[in-house]
Amino acid sequence: MMGNFNKFLTVLGLILVWVPVIAPIFFSVVALIQMGRFLFDFLMLAELSLLFLLGAILLLFVSIRTKNYVKQIGFGLLAAVTLLFGGQAVAVITDLASGAVEPKGWTFVLVTTMVILYDFAVVEIGVTGFYLLRKLKLIGSEKRSTHS
Repeated sequence: MMGNFNKFLTVLGLILVWVPVIAPIFFSVVALIQMGRFLFDFLMLAELSLLFLLGAILLLFVSIRTKNYVKQIGFGLLAAVTLLFGGQAVAVITDLASGAVEPKGWTFVLVTTMVILYDFAVVEIGVTGFYLLRKLKLIGSEKRSTHS
């Protein structure tokens, strides 16, 4: 019974992690069809960070309970949170966020790099979540075969 609950939480976590990844791709395709231009909003993952954080916490919770992929999900979540809030802090401190400073130079490159690395951390957690789900299914099938 606990195995099914872990699988449910993992699937829910995966949905919450992947929605922010899939949304900008979906809207880019819609813009391409409607306007004939490919517009990709790489900042949308940061804008939907609450969904991601909730999903990543669920995946971390299941990984800790099952002792599978704890380091991958934990360090990925730590990196994502650090990059997201660090990039925002740099943007605010350097007045890039307020628009008082023109978006150019090393500060703009640093903030943009941190946001893109955050995007990669989100995808890493999403992929690791699929590995976790596969591992949970394998564990469940092994338990069923030994009890038969």
